[in-house]
Amino acid sequence: MILRMPSRRPSHLWFVSRSLARSGGCVGCGRRGGFSLIELLVVISIIALLVGVLLPTLSAVRARAIGIACASNLRQIGLGFELYLMDHDQTFPRAEFMPEPFVPQSGQPAINQALDAYLPTSDKGSQRVYTCPGDDDIAPLVAAAAEARGDAPTGVSYYYQSRLSGRTLDADSRIMRRLNSMGMSEADLLVLSDFDGSEFVFKFDEDMAALPGNVFETTSGVVDVGFFHRNRNALYADGHVAYALGN
Repeated sequence: MILRMPSRRPSHLWFVSRSLARSGGCVGCGRRGGFSLIELLVVISIIALLVGVLLPTLSAVRARAIGIACASNLRQIGLGFELYLMDHDQTFPRAEFMPEPFVPQSGQPAINQALDAYLPTSDKGSQRVYTCPGDDDIAPLVAAAAEARGDAPTGVSYYYQSRLSGRTLDADSRIMRRLNSMGMSEADLLVLSDFDGSEFVFKFDEDMAALPGNVFETTSGVVDVGFFHRNRNALYADGHVAYALGN
């Protein structure tokens, strides 16, 4: 007769079984989940630190992107100037220093109207070329004034050196003689530049105020435009685009 001794459960299995019983049948389910308050505060502090480091960089990158887009606009307008000069015996267009509704208003067209045959204001692409992406003040006013007149609502973000109106840059011209006397050339003669960083006076028209979605927040006739570029972009007479002198 063979006697069978009752088998004894290994001690480690006994420990596991008791653990399972205590945890409801799941190993590790009895541990507390989530983060502690200290861990959360550490994570939040790290995120805040990263945001503080990255925000100035992102702001600088955005400003740089706006400046590049603005410079690209001026280069395209410069091509329009070249075509105009070729068709008009190298004579610069007669145009206002600033478009309506800004003063002075001598009856001359705005620069976008003077170059309309080369960069049509009725074309959506040309309308964007005349507007700097950083300009939230001047271009909307100019577009509203144009719409009030029944023209294409084209904004303009650049002022024209109206002293060039109807003039040429021949070697014996008054402008070139003066430039040469100062040791300068066409590369130093500014043609178009940003509006930013100045105060401008405009002639308020009641028809403008009646426009849907009116952009005129003031009827005082004065618009104070802050600097929306680190450096003001400019188109020069030789066709290149760079920062305006003195900015």
